[in-house]
Amino acid sequence: PFLSFRALCREFIGGLSELVQERFPNEELMKRVTSPLLLVHGKADTVVPWSHGRRLYDACSSRKRLVTPELMQHNTNLLTDPAFFVLPMLQFFTLPDYSFDDLTVPPWVFERHPLVKREPSG
Repeated sequence: PFLSFRALCREFIGGLSELVQERFPNEELMKRVTSPLLLVHGKADTVVPWSHGRRLYDACSSRKRLVTPELMQHNTNLLTDPAFFVLPMLQFFTLPDYSFDDLTVPPWVFERHPLVKREPSG
């Protein structure tokens, strides 16, 4: 994620970036975010400096987590290493864990409830 289009241009063309129309004021908009934020930005990104991600993280006032893998580049597949995205996502959003154990359903679940009227089949 980048702070703004103009800020990203400034990284490459310096002062000429002031001639660029701002269409994505992400840093300013981040102040309005109220949902939980998981921000993943690789430190080896040569397209968008990871400092942009850090500043967006700092601008957010909601519950948040920043993940900055050292070797992750701009187009690195997030699934190549579970530590890049999968594990932080499972930990941050407290999603239900998966299990390979057999599910045991208690017998009472299969009993007919006395208040439920069932139509005869046939």
